[in-house]
Amino acid sequence: MQFFSDVKIKWKLGLTVSLVSISLSILSVIAAKSPPFLKRIVPRRV
Repeated sequence: MQFFSDVKIKWKLGLTVSLVSISLSILSVIAAKSPPFLKRIVPRRV
């Protein structure tokens, strides 16, 4: 029963982490499909 009490306490933290990860994945997809002129402005680091 310890598991269910932890879920009740930590659901906000899990929701926050999931929202941040979703937004970061969307931003990475947008950055990957950016036009070439944006890639010249922001150089890629190796």
